[in-house]
Amino acid sequence: MDHYEDEEVSIDEAIAREGTKVAIAAGKIAATVVALGPVIIDELGKLADKLKELAGVDRITYEEAMKYFINHKKDSPAAAKGALLKEDVEGGFVITQVFLDKNNNLVLDTFGVPLGYKKRVKHMDDELIQVFKNKNLVIVE
Repeated sequence: MDHYEDEEVSIDEAIAREGTKVAIAAGKIAATVVALGPVIIDELGKLADKLKELAGVDRITYEEAMKYFINHKKDSPAAAKGALLKEDVEGGFVITQVFLDKNNNLVLDTFGVPLGYKKRVKHMDDELIQVFKNKNLVIVE
């Protein structure tokens, strides 16, 4: 006989009780993983999209930029307007699109990252060039 949690039990009984505790813990972990699975998959998908965006594209159009604001505004009820930022870099531009709240603060996702994207492009269409004119920042309401 051996002592297990201040109770005298056989070694086999102690092992069986510990096995039950391990099985219960494993079940709780599995349930948590199953519950979080869709969230994890969704976040991995968003990360993959962001990586694609950072890889760069040949050209961005005014229509694409506006569609982004329209299609992604629903991702955050706090989004009141959009900001489109152009940075001149060697071989093209870095375009950043983010959302702003009603007080012109950046709208952040659940991880504290600004809701939006940044991508490197070689060219902009004429309409987008006209929107920027001499500016590097455009607010879209």
